Amino acid sequence: MKRTTITGIIAGLSCVMAVVSGSGVSAIAPTAIIGFGDSRAAGTGLMPFTVPSVTDSLCWRSSWTATSILATTYTVPAYNVACSGATTKDILSAQTVSDGLGGFTTVPAQIDQLPVRLLTTRGSVVTIQTGANDVHWAETLGYCLGAALDCGSPQEQALFDASLVAMQTDLRAALDEITARGHKSQVLVGGVYDPFGGVDAAVLQAVYASYGVNLTVDEITWLRGLRADLNTAMQQVATEYAKKNVSFVPIDLTAGQIQTLADFAPFHPNYLGQSAIHDAFNAAI
Repeated sequence: MKRTTITGIIAGLSCVMAVVSGSGVSAIAPTAIIGFGDSRAAGTGLMPFTVPSVTDSLCWRSSWTATSILATTYTVPAYNVACSGATTKDILSAQTVSDGLGGFTTVPAQIDQLPVRLLTTRGSVVTIQTGANDVHWAETLGYCLGAALDCGSPQEQALFDASLVAMQTDLRAALDEITARGHKSQVLVGGVYDPFGGVDAAVLQAVYASYGVNLTVDEITWLRGLRADLNTAMQQVATEYAKKNVSFVPIDLTAGQIQTLADFAPFHPNYLGQSAIHDAFNAAI
């Protein structure tokens, strides 16, 4: 009788695990969602908090982000300390931001904005969305959209390559600290999506030309090559920390999931984009 009961329990648990795994939810559900990153992770351009903190406002944080959606999915607390303009280095260092009054102020290192010992909590899931500002992604897009002569030049490529090496150094430092404090946490390093949403380069050239922007197929191809190199560099570092429960998560958005030139934060995820980023991270949990 006892043997039959135990066998039945094991069979029942197997069914439950199969159902849970099939739903995309890990067997051990997260206990908290922690979001590090830049304006993509902060949700810049989307709905602000009803009662934002000073730092929320300075960092242009939204109440609708992949971090907050993940927290809702698992019914756990969300701790989004991402900040617009942040580089990977700002996970561990104070960041200088605009004070909105024509001056500047600083916000604490992202890791220092978390409750004490939060990272040591078993089941915490940490997401990282940085890298774009490390390689001056927004400025590079601006150069190309502004018909700058140096878009895709050897000088621009050299600047990018040097920035890529520095980003990897800073990402290793951040992962060293995060995994040292949160050795029981899962860490997900998110990739950078195509700012053009995968639209064909020739089609993009024609669309931008209709708005008086001379963005060529070669320049679009070059920009997409930079994105691929950035993702490869981040994935390389994440792989180095695989034994510490760190993994790289590719992020791909469509044009309909990205804010347009007419929106508050062009090339940033819109509401659908944040939901898609949630889906990518959730599949890796």
